[in-house]
Amino acid sequence: MSFKYSVIIPVYNAEKTISRCVESIVSQCCNSCEIILINDGSIDESLKICENYSKKFDYIKVVNKPNGGPSSARNKGLDIASGEYILFVDSDDYVLNNFFSVLDENLDSDFSVFSFNYKKNSKITDQKLSNDFINAENNFCKIMAMVKTRCNSPCGKMYKKEIIQKNNIRFNED
Repeated sequence: MSFKYSVIIPVYNAEKTISRCVESIVSQCCNSCEIILINDGSIDESLKICENYSKKFDYIKVVNKPNGGPSSARNKGLDIASGEYILFVDSDDYVLNNFFSVLDENLDSDFSVFSFNYKKNSKITDQKLSNDFINAENNFCKIMAMVKTRCNSPCGKMYKKEIIQKNNIRFNED
């Protein structure tokens, strides 16, 4: 089965947050995405929760691996992702209910950065970023500047898998 999106979620001791994360994606992705849960050596009930989701939804894959950190988990997800576009979501994050519809409207881009909110010390902060949807051709410097200046986390961005594969892009596991 081919998917439009592969959502890679590194999971480490996330038993308190992983259900909200997965439910926020499951509630809207239907058959357009696969969810790849990479259990990174959790010692709580995270693996069990992830496995229960994979039994319930055929588009959820679970990989259980020894702890190697989020970069290692993301690389493992990249190895098995089958979607045309790659998205990273952290296990303590969740997406809003129009997430995939906004992405669907902007699929002519190779790389996308979009707005997000985050919670720090129980206060929600709105990260006001313009949604940028750009093509990689002749824009590599712009892409790198955006990655470095707009929250250098891989989350909050959409990547065309073809570009990741073509350039053998991987996370530094050190």
